Amino acid sequence: MTDAAQNIGTATQALTVDVPGDHPLAITAISPSTGPVGGGADVLITGTGFTNVTRVKFGHAGNATSFVVVSATQIRAISPPSGTGTGRTLNITVTTPGGTSPVVAADRFTWVVSPAITAISPSTGPVGGGTDVVITGTGLTNATRVKFGHAGNATSFVVVSATQIRAISPPSGTGAGRTLNITVTTPGGTSPVVVADRFSWQ
Repeated sequence: MTDAAQNIGTATQALTVDVPGDHPLAITAISPSTGPVGGGADVLITGTGFTNVTRVKFGHAGNATSFVVVSATQIRAISPPSGTGTGRTLNITVTTPGGTSPVVAADRFTWVVSPAITAISPSTGPVGGGTDVVITGTGLTNATRVKFGHAGNATSFVVVSATQIRAISPPSGTGAGRTLNITVTTPGGTSPVVVADRFSWQ
């Protein structure tokens, strides 16, 4: 068989060139997907086609308070206030001169209630730490941090319910007589400092 005969019927393969910025506009993930009702969550938006972004919108809650295009695949945006309180879930969209990203499950953002502490028991413990403190309040679900003021984070903690956390106090760090505020941090923010959250080392 001749070389010409061998080449008959051979398909020609096209060369595909990946042009930067030539990807469809789409959101593939957001982190975190929850934030405080008052706004202010720093949301990392991941996707494609983020070149020349002109708008980042959190559904009917409105535009992001501010945003920065990190790259063609990432944007950092600050969430606006919910506008209707906790539990609201809306889709984030990104707009460029080429259009607006389609709504998908991966772009859904939920506003959650901010935590608050109403009582702690006991309110005193030894300077070496180790006190099992029951923290009572609201919005304590998904707590990520329990802090005893400048003494530092709780040695450990367990979220019992949306209204209760058990936390082990850290050492005082400066000896007896130190009194500091306990705070709880969740995706909804950090609990405000109040008289009811004050803990003393003795």
